[in-house]
Amino acid sequence: MPPATCRVVVCASLWPDPADPSCPSRFLEDATKTMQRFWNPLGRTDLDYENPFEIREALLDFIAEFAS
Repeated sequence: MPPATCRVVVCASLWPDPADPSCPSRFLEDATKTMQRFWNPLGRTDLDYENPFEIREALLDFIAEFAS
C-alpha cells in the first residue's frame, strides 16, 4: 500500500519529536492540545500530557492509525 506508507513517512518526517529538547515549544503546545482533544481512541485516562514522551507516543499512534 504505497500511498499509506507515503503518508506515514511525510507526517513522521515533518513533525519534530516532542521529546527532543530542541522541539519548538509552539509545536509541543499545539500537539498536546490536539492530542488531548482529538486523539484517544481507547479512552485512556492514564496519559500524562505534560510528559513529552507521552505526546510522542500519541503522535506515533495517530500516524499509525492515519496510515490504515
